Amino acid sequence: MDPAASGREFAQDNGERISGVSEAEQLRDAVSSHVARASQVDGPADAPLVRRSPYFLKEYARYPNDMTEIEFEILETDSRLAPRVADVTLPKRRYATQMHRRRDAAREDGNFFRETGEETLTYQWRNGRWVQVASLFVVDVREQRVNGEWREVEPELEEDVFMREPEGGIFRRMFGGIFRR
Repeated sequence: MDPAASGREFAQDNGERISGVSEAEQLRDAVSSHVARASQVDGPADAPLVRRSPYFLKEYARYPNDMTEIEFEILETDSRLAPRVADVTLPKRRYATQMHRRRDAAREDGNFFRETGEETLTYQWRNGRWVQVASLFVVDVREQRVNGEWREVEPELEEDVFMREPEGGIFRRMFGGIFRR
């Protein structure tokens, strides 16, 4: 038996690459680079304009400096393209403005909300590296800055225009569509 071949089999059985770096370490490195990209924005003045079709807003995020709070789970799949999938959960604090339909209105908005919660990042193992394919941020607390201090904001419920009762009597409701009210 070839000793090099048995070493490769041992490395593959333990989930390690031949180079000796485990997939878990590579996953931690991928998450660390994601956090490093987010920490490049220093504050509200540097917040980039983000487009979430059809809306625009300014947004930046803060993650904890201590990366030991990261929880991750690696699962095996039957797919040949992505044989492993990992979900990484970490605490996050996001600062974002209101969503605006017009780019200029979003660019001028400086009123940020602070949202604290947990973010779940989903990675897939593709071609020997971890690739982020999805993220989900669940907000626990939403706060707004009032007179220099953060105060919790209650969500506002908007009335749905499609759930209103039809106007007029029975004949107008029945024949209004036919005769174009």
